[in-house]
This record gives sequence, structure tokens and C-alpha cells, in this order.
Amino acid sequence: MSRRAQEINPKCKIRLNQLCTELGITQKQLAVASMISENTLSKIATGKSPLSEKIAEDIIKVCPGYRVEWLRGLDDEPHKARFLHIPGLEDVNRYCAAIKLLKSIGISVGQSTDNGMFSLADRGFLPCLGAEIRKGDTVIWKGTVEEITSVLLEICEFSLFKIERLCNTNRI
Repeated sequence: MSRRAQEINPKCKIRLNQLCTELGITQKQLAVASMISENTLSKIATGKSPLSEKIAEDIIKVCPGYRVEWLRGLDDEPHKARFLHIPGLEDVNRYCAAIKLLKSIGISVGQSTDNGMFSLADRGFLPCLGAEIRKGDTVIWKGTVEEITSVLLEICEFSLFKIERLCNTNRI
């Protein structure tokens, strides 16, 4: 009884190469770790051989964060955990980064309560209070939460812009 030829899925070679790139390993290292011959992995990575379910399972055993179905090109979800998209979360991360940047140069961002207590806003803002930027005990800016988050996003965007410019002008 002859074995039926397995069809080559062109996504498999892309996914195998992507897996190695993301993990920062070579095909040789993957072959050794998964106990698959280098020749077999090379043929799959160049699209000359199909990626069988057995070989995909052997690879995933040493790369447990990835899924067999993704590696075989059957779906587009590479990881077992799905990441949720939370609207506004990227902005929160960015203004928190700006707050840390300002803090590193001695500038505090926070809110004052009605009784004059100042609390740092490193974990976010309470919408019912105004926001402040201080240098020591001196208030250098005061406004609404919407205004401060806008300013912080601008600081972050400007910092990223400057870093990108530095990267482009100082290529090593």
C-alpha cells in the first residue's frame, strides 16, 4: 500500500522561518532541540517538503507558546493565549511612560485633592479631580485630566520621534 503524497502548504515555510526569527534561534538549533533532522527542517523551510502534523507537534513541544495549527498554516493565531484589544490601553501605557520620564528629571505629575494633598498619577487619574505638574513643591502647570493626558501623549510622541531621528542619523 503506497502512502498518499501530502500537499505542501506555502505558509509552513514562512511560519517556520518566522518562529526561528521570533525566538532568535537557527534552524539547526531548532532541529537539535526538537530532534528533527536538519535536512528535514531545511526542506520544510524552503518549501520543498510538507510540514506533517507529527513534525509540527515535535517543534511545538520545544516552542510551547506557539500553536500547531498556526505553524501548519491552518489558521492565523500563532500563540495559545489571545491578546485582547482594549481601546485606549496603548494611550494609557504611553502617558504612564511620559510620567516616568518626567519623574526621572524631578518633575511630578499628579492630582491635588480638595484638602491640598498631592498624589502621584503613576497609576492613572481620577476624573473628578484636576491634574498638576510640579517641580518640587511648585505647581508649574494645572489643568483637567483630559488636558494632562493630551500633554503626556505629546511628550511621549515627541520622545519617540526624537529617538527615531537619532536611530536614522546615527546608523552604526
